[in-house]
Amino acid sequence: MKTGTLKDYTMQIVSMCGLISCSLGICSNVQGVFFTEAAKDLHVMVGTFSMQNTVACIITYILAIYFAEIAEKVNYQKMLLTGAVMTGISFVAMGAIRNLIVFYILGIVRGIGASVFAVAIVTIGIQNWFKEKTGFVTSLVFCTSGITGMVLSPLFAWIMEHFSWRVAYVIMGSISFLLILPAICSGFTLKPQQKGMQPYGKEQAEKREQAGASVEKSAWGVFGALAGIAVLYNLILGFSQHLPGYGESIGMSATQGAFLLSLCMFGNVVFKLFSGIISDRCGAVKTTNLMVGINLVSVILLFALRVLWLQETCAFLFGVMYSVITVCLSLTTLECCGGTEYSRVFPKISMVGGIANPVAVSLLGYVYDLSGSYNAVFLLLFVFHAVGILLLLYLYNRSRRYAE
Repeated sequence: MKTGTLKDYTMQIVSMCGLISCSLGICSNVQGVFFTEAAKDLHVMVGTFSMQNTVACIITYILAIYFAEIAEKVNYQKMLLTGAVMTGISFVAMGAIRNLIVFYILGIVRGIGASVFAVAIVTIGIQNWFKEKTGFVTSLVFCTSGITGMVLSPLFAWIMEHFSWRVAYVIMGSISFLLILPAICSGFTLKPQQKGMQPYGKEQAEKREQAGASVEKSAWGVFGALAGIAVLYNLILGFSQHLPGYGESIGMSATQGAFLLSLCMFGNVVFKLFSGIISDRCGAVKTTNLMVGINLVSVILLFALRVLWLQETCAFLFGVMYSVITVCLSLTTLECCGGTEYSRVFPKISMVGGIANPVAVSLLGYVYDLSGSYNAVFLLLFVFHAVGILLLLYLYNRSRRYAE
């Protein structure tokens, strides 16, 4: 097999950036912009309309397990084209209908389509193609979803203000297909061998295979710890959507509260980029510990202090949790399980974390409603962090043991 050129590997990165920008950026991060306007026009509750997106997300993460198992054995290009069409058409159709049941059906269609290029599948492509600089490539690919959210959210808000939410959905469908187009046109594959090429940094493959063999000695313990981390930190991340409400609860204006969420999204992009670079130098488990520590500090300061500039700084730092549940979780799984086990293990871990994420927003909202204060929410976040740190210590000790 030949060694690929810089152009070959760069094209793979561009393709995966497009896939993640669609699956995370459009299908997840941008959806909240539509909920209020669409629900008002359809005369339903916001929660009722937003449920179609929750259904789509859950289906995406569940089916990604199945598609991750078969994607390397079948013609992935046909799967990808089908998924792109299903996703794009579902958005376009949402701009033309009024029946709520059909919205839910389209959510199911979109969930099936997006599962073909979901997080679990793209990360398998990353670790198959890049045996070196895996952290850098992972962070580069995943930070594009945050950039997509930052750019498209105000764009769609402007379109809804000057035209309608229906027009915005039609445009969203077109953009979602365009983002997947580079992967379709370049003949993107999940394995370089399918293109007759070697992975970048082939010499690192043996080390990962050895790590994969060692994971069998404590497979259930490692899987349980990684799954627990995925759930706990997705639950903690749910607080990001409550930042505007929290800001108003401590006396901020609505604009200042919304700015907290914008700063959190900015932190999302920055920390995703740097976490992968740090991981390449220090290791994934150590990097995850560092990022979790930063988030814990931000939670403590948000709870304890009421100074505006500190609140804004902490909102930015809270965005580090986006890197924990994407870049760090992926790289930690790869470090603990190795390349041979990654394709089997990570889709399941991604699924439980993905399901926990939409549940978290509602859960923390109910805690606030029942207690009448965000103090109870912060207490719950501290409990999640305490358990998560114990699980990370277990993985850290295990990684040290097998490194010796």
